[in-house]
Amino acid sequence: ALLSQIGNLYYDRGQYREAITYYEQALSLQPENFSIRTDLATCYYNMQEHERALKELDQVLAKKPDFSQALYNYGVIQYFGRKDKQATVSAWEKLLAVDPQYPSAGQVRENIQKLKAGQDLE
Repeated sequence: ALLSQIGNLYYDRGQYREAITYYEQALSLQPENFSIRTDLATCYYNMQEHERALKELDQVLAKKPDFSQALYNYGVIQYFGRKDKQATVSAWEKLLAVDPQYPSAGQVRENIQKLKAGQDLE
């Protein structure tokens, strides 16, 4: 837990490379910790390493396909990292199906509608 907390401190400061070091150490002890792996993916995304980020999220979703934060982040990375609107909509529709009460479900629904209408997100 301490390793992931240190990783979170670095993450919050925007020091993603350092956060990755601690998240990877935490995962070596807890490889099935989906929250840490999702945070690691977010670090990769913020470092413009989109494929690595998606690979981490694929690992999470292969074992826990209803992990809401991973589905949300998957959509974000597909849209902003890869410009793949269809993959974004797919991920976010799965998110809403498994977790209709997701904290930003209203915004996710609105974004899906915009993407389906051919609009871009900000």
